[in-house]
Amino acid sequence: GTRVLAFATAPANLGSVVHEYSMMTVYDNGILYNGTYYVTPTLPGSGTEYTPYTISSNEEWDLFANIVNDGFNNYNDKFVRLDESISVSTMVGTSDDRSFQGTFLGNNKTLTFTKGTSESAFNEEYCAPFRYVKNATIQDLKVAGDIYTSRKFAAGLVAQPSGTTNITNCIVSTVIHSNVSGDGTHGGIVARLGSTTEMNITGCVFNGRLLTNNGTHSCGGFVGWWDSKT
Repeated sequence: GTRVLAFATAPANLGSVVHEYSMMTVYDNGILYNGTYYVTPTLPGSGTEYTPYTISSNEEWDLFANIVNDGFNNYNDKFVRLDESISVSTMVGTSDDRSFQGTFLGNNKTLTFTKGTSESAFNEEYCAPFRYVKNATIQDLKVAGDIYTSRKFAAGLVAQPSGTTNITNCIVSTVIHSNVSGDGTHGGIVARLGSTTEMNITGCVFNGRLLTNNGTHSCGGFVGWWDSKT
């Protein structure tokens, strides 16, 4: 069989109806059975530099995140391009093993990422649109939105990178609202670098804000913390 993802609502890449049975509807890229869509997870495009996978809607961003988070594809040596400005709340990556490992082309579009609210802050460590990346490149991306957090390691773009990560020509305008008491280790662009991580930030701007209401400290405009002993 073919490994699929289950969705409660129709995903962006479902396709057209191929056939309808009494209990099941068959589409180009999946089926609808008993109120659940089972779909082969793939984005439009082929993942090459000249015909990258493309994201043009919130639903396609969620699909992209689910593909990474569920271990279907880490996009190693692949290219993903944002073709429209979108607003999202789903984070990409759940761990170092299930992380984005390709090249993300922002195409000078704006990714508005919002997590938590002023009444209900996000209560997990590591919060960013790209939660975990490894040997990844992110370029030409604009990021906006608000993060409300009660835990450490929030960032405007990447929470936890590893390997060699390149962030180029990105403008991050995210506002991080923190009610952490003490060390927050929030970063305008990146939250935390491991001791073996090589980070290259080139031609980038952070023009957002780091707002605290509970004495949060140990934050940085570009990087919150680098775990280095040297």
